[in-house]
Amino acid sequence: TEELLNKEYCWISGEELTEIVNQEDFQWIWAVLSGFDKNIELSEVLKYDLPYANEYEGFWNKPLTLQHPLSKIEIVPCDSSLTLFLSKDKKLVNSFMSSFPYSENLEDYLEK
Repeated sequence: TEELLNKEYCWISGEELTEIVNQEDFQWIWAVLSGFDKNIELSEVLKYDLPYANEYEGFWNKPLTLQHPLSKIEIVPCDSSLTLFLSKDKKLVNSFMSSFPYSENLEDYLEK
């Protein structure tokens, strides 16, 4: 797993990622986990710049934006102290916030 996750990018299914998270004990310090529809090919994804966690302004300005134009969801561990969860699907965002009761809506947070 370490070899897989230490590359510039890795291309795995959501099911594979879930299995890794359930089996391994590790922490992401900086990462962008972008989720794509299953019909999107890696070659399509690589036509665009790879997302990055540190200093991407779209996370901190309204309207919030996903970095990769083909992604449907981005989970972004930042400096091992904060995790951003962005999605075009509000149901996913609400589900995440229900599962993590101390989470905050990022748009509301930015208004403070």
